[in-house]
Amino acid sequence: MARYGEFDAARANGDFSSLPELHASLAGMKALSTWITSDGAEAARRCCGGHGYSQLSGLPSIFASYVQNVTWEGDNNVMCLQTARFLLKAVYSGRVRREREKDSREEFL
Repeated sequence: MARYGEFDAARANGDFSSLPELHASLAGMKALSTWITSDGAEAARRCCGGHGYSQLSGLPSIFASYVQNVTWEGDNNVMCLQTARFLLKAVYSGRVRREREKDSREEFL
């Protein structure tokens, strides 16, 4: 929440420079948390055996109402790809920056 608060304050001043990192972090967290939760609900249902299908256990309604969150607000595969794209761009920009610094030092010498 602190990171979002910082972004919100910067946004009010017209600074959107931290938006890509914020988006990548939230996209990755959304994918991870919805996968873990839906897998947990399914595991709990299976652990209960046949009783896991009973409405009395509450698991069928949890499973039915939550599993779609993996797809809502962005499919998790797409969210992971967006996070990976940000990370690859960060790695690439660091390499390019290091190569430029190296070239400029070599040029100076």
